Amino acid sequence: MDEREQPDTQVKDALKNVSKKITEKYVQEIVKKATKRVLRRQSEKLDEKEIVKLEKRLKKLSDKEKLDYFEEAVNSVSKDISQTEMGSGELLEKIDASLTEVFEKKIPELLSKPILPPIAKTILIAIGIMSVSILGLVNDDTPYRVEATIGAINPNPATEGDAITVVGSGTTDDPDGYITAYEWQIESEVVSNRERFTIENLSVGRHMVEFRVRDNNGEWSEPAEAYIEVLPVEPENRPPEAHIEYIEPDTTVYTGTPLTLAGYGTDPDKDDFIAEYEWRINNKISSNRERFTIENLPIGRHTIEFRVRDNNGEWSEPAEAYIEVLPVEPENRPPEAHIEYIEPDTTVYTGTPLTLAGYGTDPDKDDFIAEYEWRINNKISSNRERFTIENLPIGRHTIEFRVRDNNGEWSEPAEAYIEVLPLPLPDLFVSEFSLDPSTPVQYDPVSVQIGLRNQGTARSGSFIVEWWAGENYREPACKWRVKSLAAGEERILTCTYEGYPSWYKRLTTRVVLDPSDEVVESDEENNINRATISVSPASPAVEYAMYNVFREEELVVEGGLCEDGTKNCRKDKWGNVGGGYYATVDKKVALNGHPDKLAKLILEQGIDDKKVLAVGETWDVGGGWALTVTEIDVKKRTVWISLSYNGKPIDDEPALPEGAVYTYLEDIAGETDVPMFVAYVDSVFAGATTDMVQLRYTWVISRDVT
Repeated sequence: MDEREQPDTQVKDALKNVSKKITEKYVQEIVKKATKRVLRRQSEKLDEKEIVKLEKRLKKLSDKEKLDYFEEAVNSVSKDISQTEMGSGELLEKIDASLTEVFEKKIPELLSKPILPPIAKTILIAIGIMSVSILGLVNDDTPYRVEATIGAINPNPATEGDAITVVGSGTTDDPDGYITAYEWQIESEVVSNRERFTIENLSVGRHMVEFRVRDNNGEWSEPAEAYIEVLPVEPENRPPEAHIEYIEPDTTVYTGTPLTLAGYGTDPDKDDFIAEYEWRINNKISSNRERFTIENLPIGRHTIEFRVRDNNGEWSEPAEAYIEVLPVEPENRPPEAHIEYIEPDTTVYTGTPLTLAGYGTDPDKDDFIAEYEWRINNKISSNRERFTIENLPIGRHTIEFRVRDNNGEWSEPAEAYIEVLPLPLPDLFVSEFSLDPSTPVQYDPVSVQIGLRNQGTARSGSFIVEWWAGENYREPACKWRVKSLAAGEERILTCTYEGYPSWYKRLTTRVVLDPSDEVVESDEENNINRATISVSPASPAVEYAMYNVFREEELVVEGGLCEDGTKNCRKDKWGNVGGGYYATVDKKVALNGHPDKLAKLILEQGIDDKKVLAVGETWDVGGGWALTVTEIDVKKRTVWISLSYNGKPIDDEPALPEGAVYTYLEDIAGETDVPMFVAYVDSVFAGATTDMVQLRYTWVISRDVT
């Protein structure tokens, strides 16, 4: 019988021997090759999901299915195998190829079944294993470990705008496994699905990078983490600039003259500064300071270069200058001054504009005139070659003119004389001034008569005449406009004044002619006529008393009166506006000078009286008034106080420096801004245990008005 015609029982018996050998020696290699060959040949026909599904389904075959497929492959081989081939290695290769064909025929059937979790290599090996112990290994569900590794991030840290290349890799401990997918995330956003990628648009800051891989069983690794640090682009450093500030006394000097050179640098970059200086003379370093002096430059022309270096080490372009050193300077001869002309003439009428011109000459070659000086009556009037003057007074005036050369030497003065003559002008003055009655009574009308005369030699133009009832009143009581007054002419002006608001022991009243200087006169100093009068008091008589702070310190009280009864008519030496007086009637204070509104004087410190208070101490002044010291700053010489009435705070002064006058004003009994409480901060000092303030000239009145 031919060896290829052996019965199946013979082949099956041989199969048992072969199976034993496969189990012991060759099964793993046969199954691996068959499985890989199937997946490789099918990868072109099936998509990735179907390949994974097929691979998982092969792993989940039952023991019976495994034996059936394996026996089918062996039976197919046994039909064409000879007796001599049964123990050879060729049998294994034929079974491997046949097993591959069996798997491929079963693909449609396998893909239609449910997909179970992947168990890869061990299930494929189990197809050729018959023993129960090896089948137990096939059913192990423990997944293989998949690991992602970030290999490189370059550059890191990077600069904003840099292209950053990121490289990763993946591994699996499945001997038959391999990596099928990659995923990169930056700040939880997927940016690439490749092993290696490049990114350029990362913002400034620290960015988390996560990388994971997936194997052929669909298992994802845990993400590997790293960080990319992106730094801002450093601005390009700009070079500084050098400036030669001055070369003194000049850039052209005589040999032996000390020269001082000064320079400075500027830098266009914010926060940069000049760190170094360098002076070169004829390309040799002479100094490393901003300013230096040199005395030994030889005769000739010298090139000066100055440059600066910033804190980043960058030098500026050099600033350049030139110094010319001349031989020994010859002795300087003084220049000469010449008065060129005085126009229109050296004898003029007053008010005539005069133009004076002069020039200078110098006997020394290359010298020149550097300065001019005109003096009139030994007072400097101009420093120009030519000037005009209009206000020379009547009389004879000495003119001196001198010049200075570039070496600083002055000429002898050239002299001339100007005679200024008076013009025919009017001269207004008050020829008569009277009041009726001559001693007015408070509140009663007064008749005023004023006589004018032009004692000049020309007719006047229009002018104003004013009569002031009191010299320190705010405005005149009577006012006239006189159209003209001929030379030698007199005129009488009259008016009725409604009455003085107060009485005065002594009061100055005045008449003023041409207060706006509309008329040019030969004598402008005789246009005011003053008279001293007294005003009798009406009944009851209002008298004016002086605040002690005004008498002793010449400081006014805000809201105080003047001796004519007006309020706030004076400024003191510190520029404060107020008055130095208060009105009284029968030893009571007349509010704002009104005799029908009287308040009791609670306290008036004498000129030698003092009150010393510590911080937190309260002074019960009387009449319901109390003053508390709330704070003292000795260094600033300042005190803070609080004023209260019947225990209720009514005024908090923010700060009172030493020498200040504190005045509390109130609107009371129909009167506004009535001084109620006055105190002078005499001194602020440190006591033995606490800081102290000394008050003087305190003046307080009652709120009860009768």
